[in-house]
Amino acid sequence: MPFKQLPVLKTRGRVIAQSGAVTRYAAKMAGLWPDDPIDEATCDMVIEQGNDIMNAMARCMNIGGDAGGITRRDGLAQTEEEILSVERQKQAWANFRDNECPRFLGDLERLCDRNSHSKYFIGFAPTAADVVMFSVVLLIENAGIKDPLQCFPALSSVYQEVA
Repeated sequence: MPFKQLPVLKTRGRVIAQSGAVTRYAAKMAGLWPDDPIDEATCDMVIEQGNDIMNAMARCMNIGGDAGGITRRDGLAQTEEEILSVERQKQAWANFRDNECPRFLGDLERLCDRNSHSKYFIGFAPTAADVVMFSVVLLIENAGIKDPLQCFPALSSVYQEVA
């Protein structure tokens, strides 16, 4: 492992590290990476927005000071610090649901609207951008945020097309 961390991809006798590098390599091998430089940059831009969304979600999961959020497997808080940690985590998720998530998805909605002649973020075929955003929306739903695309019809269309 080049950087002593995951993810890594072993291929053709080499090891590729870092999630972005693995994503781009896999997308190119699968025919999901655009050829045009501006389309490549747009694809990268959408993927980075997905990373920002996942980082915001990770902050919600890890908030809570030294207790680190919910510390017991059963989710029940025992100490005063655990109780405070659980409350901070609930507040963080509420902020993500009510403020951060709609802002992130609204930005992506506007990007979809610019490509309104297509069912995808870029051009007329799916790219890694579409696949990554499908995965991110699925993570948002799995985090308990119901119907996150309700107010975003263009993004919802991309999601349904990839599904």
